[in-house]
Amino acid sequence: MPFYLDIAQWAAEEPARWGPWAVPCPISDDEIHKTKDRKHRKARMDQRTRERLPVLPALISTADRRRHTATKLLQAAQNTAPGAVIPGTSGPLRRSLAPTAAGHLTWAEETNGERRRNLTYEEAEAFWTFAAIEVLRLTRVRNEELLELTYHSVVGYRLPSTGAVVPLLQIAPSKTHTERLLLVSPELADALSAIIGRLRNPTGAIPLVAADDVREKVWNAPMPLLFNALADGRRGPASPLLAPRLSPNLGIPTTRGDR
Repeated sequence: MPFYLDIAQWAAEEPARWGPWAVPCPISDDEIHKTKDRKHRKARMDQRTRERLPVLPALISTADRRRHTATKLLQAAQNTAPGAVIPGTSGPLRRSLAPTAAGHLTWAEETNGERRRNLTYEEAEAFWTFAAIEVLRLTRVRNEELLELTYHSVVGYRLPSTGAVVPLLQIAPSKTHTERLLLVSPELADALSAIIGRLRNPTGAIPLVAADDVREKVWNAPMPLLFNALADGRRGPASPLLAPRLSPNLGIPTTRGDR
């Protein structure tokens, strides 16, 4: 359709050259009307949501259990001498002798020699999966909005009537181009507190991270992002793939639509 409109405009400017080629577009408005397709897509999305809601409690409990298990295993490994069996493991696991590994990583190996495991990575992955699930389900924000949350997104509002301070979560404009303020529930406050406590450095500050806005094609100024990752000794923004999904790693049953 734009091609026919271009020819019509050129014909008005150069009738002798383009006039013979100017014809009405053979594609009608009804043929490109997308309302029905959008309704069908929305119906499929709503159906997928209804199918997944029953397993949400299982997803939450499993993610929380994985987080606590990974934390206890990492702490036990750090308190174990290299080469010794880690207490409490059913494998069992032995703390690896890994002189070439990064100093901040804790490795373990199965005694049958099948594989080595990066317990530091497993603990971090379990924590951030739990944190993403909690923030997403308690705020219903989009993945893009989740990754743009910063320490400054948590603001306080003092009620004029009582003087009490109410915590609010400020959501930056994204798809709707409108800013939102969400009331922070006690559950959400616990999740945000755990994230902030994990990010604080020894001085109590939140590290500043420069993120690449792939949609706007610009680098944002360094900000205290709540979802950021430490890789190769450097801290950077979390990947857009952080959004949690039903996966065998979480032990959650999946439907054919998840694959």
